[in-house]
Amino acid sequence: MSRIVRIRYQVERVLAGLCGIAFLLSIFVPEWIELLTGASPDSGDGSLEWASSICLLIGTVCFAIIARRDHRAISATS
Repeated sequence: MSRIVRIRYQVERVLAGLCGIAFLLSIFVPEWIELLTGASPDSGDGSLEWASSICLLIGTVCFAIIARRDHRAISATS
């Protein structure tokens, strides 16, 4: 079980990092969807970018909290 928790911890840590980086990029380059796809799904008002930024922030926080819980479980068994 400890091996599974360690692998899960690593995956959660990586996902938290990736979500955090994507969140920061979406804050500093708010028109990333238009640059990536060439389309403007929100007609240029930026609501989709803000919604995706909020979702990425929530994902970062959730993955970080779960990874912290698993890290504590690993530390308790060591």
